[in-house]
Parts: sequence; C-alpha cells; structure tokens
Amino acid sequence: MPKEYQEIVRAAAANANVNMMAHYDFVNPLALKSLLSKGVHLESFSNEMLKAAQTQAFDIFEGLRDTNANWKKVYASWKKFRGDQYAWFAANELVYDQFSFPQVPLSSL
Repeated sequence: MPKEYQEIVRAAAANANVNMMAHYDFVNPLALKSLLSKGVHLESFSNEMLKAAQTQAFDIFEGLRDTNANWKKVYASWKKFRGDQYAWFAANELVYDQFSFPQVPLSSL
C-alpha cells in the first residue's frame, strides 16, 4: 500500500479509537446511573479472588510462552510494558484516584 494510503488508514484508525473511547466514557456512567436507579447493588471481587484469577492467568501466559514462539515474543514485550505502566500509574494516578474517588459516592449518581 502506498505510504499516503498507509497514513490515511493510520489516521482513520486513530480517529476511530478516540471516538470509541469518548463514547465509552460518556455512555458508561449513564448506564451505571440507570442500573443503580433500578436497585442494582455493586459488589467488588475480594482481593483473594482477584489474586487467584491473576495467578491462573499468569500460569496460562507462562505455559503459552513455553509452547508458542509468537506468544513468547509478544508476552515478553507486554510484560515489560505492563510493569513500566504499573510503576508509572502507582506513582501518579493511584495516589490521586485514592484521594478523589472516595469523595464522589455512587449514591450521588
């Protein structure tokens, strides 16, 4: 594909992604508000359940790494990226989230 067409596809994909995320961020709070107004009670998974799910997922990831060369390459890159992102978000976003989110109870929706 010519370079200019490649750039058109890249720009169109980027625009579609921005539009999809904006739509997602707009409609999901409305959907949550609707659910809560109908008496739905939200529950979180326990840390024990989340840890068990994470352990199982990573067991699968590690097993695939040992049997699939393409997965091994993607997994290594993803795992490093994930670690870097987690460190960054823990240093900046998490602190603010823990401060600000409790100030807006779900009952205010």
